[in-house]
Amino acid sequence: MTVQHSKVGALGSSKTQAERVACLQEMGITADQIGRIHAPIGLDITAVTPEEIALSVMAEIVKAYRGS
Repeated sequence: MTVQHSKVGALGSSKTQAERVACLQEMGITADQIGRIHAPIGLDITAVTPEEIALSVMAEIVKAYRGS
């Protein structure tokens, strides 16, 4: 998290994200840095396959890009 990005997306469930946050906190990562992690990434289209997950992530990127 030393590289400056406005946002980082992470795959995984909400439970996985909570575990990720706890681990990062234990490592001394700041709340500001952790707050830049957007997870789970992707629009909720109940994606199952890798292709559907990729589509949901790209859809969220387009949504953010278009400002909607």
